Amino acid sequence: FSIRMNQGYPRNHIGVSMALLFIGLALLSIDRLGVTFETFVARSTAALEHKTEIQDDSIIHNSIHKLAKEASFPLHYSTSTNITVVGLVDYCVGDSYITLKKLIAYNRQTYANKWNYIIFSGSEDVFPVQTFIEPRAWLKAAYFYQLLTSTQTRDIDWFLWVDCDALITRFDLSVDDVLSDLKTTSQHHIVLAEDPHTEFNSGVIFVRNSDWSRDLWGHALQKASNVSVREHTWWEQQALLELYRENIHEEKTRILITPHRWKINAFYTPRRNDFNSSSFVLHRVNCREQPACDVLFESFFCTIMPTTSYPNDIVDCSSANMTLLKSTR
Repeated sequence: FSIRMNQGYPRNHIGVSMALLFIGLALLSIDRLGVTFETFVARSTAALEHKTEIQDDSIIHNSIHKLAKEASFPLHYSTSTNITVVGLVDYCVGDSYITLKKLIAYNRQTYANKWNYIIFSGSEDVFPVQTFIEPRAWLKAAYFYQLLTSTQTRDIDWFLWVDCDALITRFDLSVDDVLSDLKTTSQHHIVLAEDPHTEFNSGVIFVRNSDWSRDLWGHALQKASNVSVREHTWWEQQALLELYRENIHEEKTRILITPHRWKINAFYTPRRNDFNSSSFVLHRVNCREQPACDVLFESFFCTIMPTTSYPNDIVDCSSANMTLLKSTR
């Protein structure tokens, strides 16, 4: 990465410039990574140029072992050539997700249990750079770059990101099933669905564990040095859209966009409901009124999750509106 300060940078705003990203790594991660700031920057730059990989990735290593201690399912990589090794990724921070974290975590773990997938849930504990990244939506790009650079995730074939205002609904479908249904081929490294207002929506995104995917997220982070991209209402999605339109690195060949959004990223708003019984993910988009948004999310959770699975301390479904999805479910 080229490291430079943006001259138009607001003094009262932290921002997500690459300079501050690496400053964050220097200040918070040197002891954990066991490398100097200069060494880490050099290795990161070389990785983006296909020269080497970051060898000191204790952040991811510690994340995996933390999960192994706390999870109720085995964390191991399948050796079968017929099974795709998958990592489920999310990063739920901010006040808007405080009351939903248990629901989100339970939804992801239920799906992971079904298919023996590995969960990578970002937090300040496993990704201390978080403190230096604003707007927080950029954590998706930063965390993905770290995951795709890490040697600890080398055996994973695909990562699946699901936004924190969305729920996995088809526990009977593996990632293999979904990718196969979308006609994914070896040339595709990113899979997502179209957006009503632009080429695609990154709320649900399948990412192949490859050098090309790593570089895509690296280039997206570089886009954040432009304040108009960094502060755009679509954040990292805007960076990915610009890369797709520029098509410098075969983005239009490597990125598969399905026109059938309802299949993998079904939107739900008061005016729009793409969801049906075949949808893989239900995405509660553009909901900004509290506590109404949390109540809506809880109702979706109670409707979608197996009725015998969740304990009472997760959510009380006795008062949930179970009819919201009834017409399409």
